[in-house]
Amino acid sequence: MRTLKALILLLCALGSGFIIYTHYYRPPFDDQFPFYNLPGTEPEEIMYFVEGLPPHDSFSPELYHNIRSVDDAVIYIRTKHPNASEPELARAAFDLTRSRFLHYMYPRHTFMTNPFLAVFGVFIPHRTFDAMYLGDDLLRHSAGASCGQAAGVFIEIWRGLGGKARAYHLKGHDIGEAMVDGQMWMVDPDLEAMAPHSIDELRANPELVVQVYSFLKPQDRIESMKRIFADPDVWHYAFDEPPTTSPRIYLGQKWGNRLKFVFFPALAAAGLLLLRWRNRNR
Repeated sequence: MRTLKALILLLCALGSGFIIYTHYYRPPFDDQFPFYNLPGTEPEEIMYFVEGLPPHDSFSPELYHNIRSVDDAVIYIRTKHPNASEPELARAAFDLTRSRFLHYMYPRHTFMTNPFLAVFGVFIPHRTFDAMYLGDDLLRHSAGASCGQAAGVFIEIWRGLGGKARAYHLKGHDIGEAMVDGQMWMVDPDLEAMAPHSIDELRANPELVVQVYSFLKPQDRIESMKRIFADPDVWHYAFDEPPTTSPRIYLGQKWGNRLKFVFFPALAAAGLLLLRWRNRNR
């Protein structure tokens, strides 16, 4: 009986220690970038064009190493811009988000970042339950982010600074929309574009889209953005809803991140109660 109790408590301690370790684990930088464009790879894999970043990619290794949570980002911005106006704060939040991540990636959880979510990737690989949706997870574990993930991080940071922002889905591209001094601003940290225009304004005026994305190369990418904004397949979420176009998965991961710390203690408690019950009924 004592041996079984000791074994249960040991397994609980080891399991809890592993959960704490994976919660703060960050994969080695070079291991985060499997090839996306090699023959035989699946679209669900993380994307990264290893042969060179686009000219507008402003990834900052310093921010990658130092900003590991939404709270870190808020403190960094508040410290660096103590007397900033709301538009200046919005620009600072945008600059931090776009420079914190490498683009064209789609990071997912592994058994070394969240073993519970990684199980979904093994058994339900065609769904995105194991993708990183939480801003803290992306900042803690990953150097890269997809369009929707980067937009979600910006939204969380802007809300952390006291602002309002929401997730906005365009066909094939997810971005954010922020309220800044009473005006809606389009925020696209993935393609590093921000403009003091609402998304509805941009959708109604293709020339505004050209101006906002004029830095993109080659030219056909700008034409592609015009088509994306013009497509009627769009929707957005409210300012008080999750900062993603997959709100149910986001909420599930948020609660899962809290509950994972009690999984092994609860399992140990159940095991000890079962032993006690068995001992009483002998």
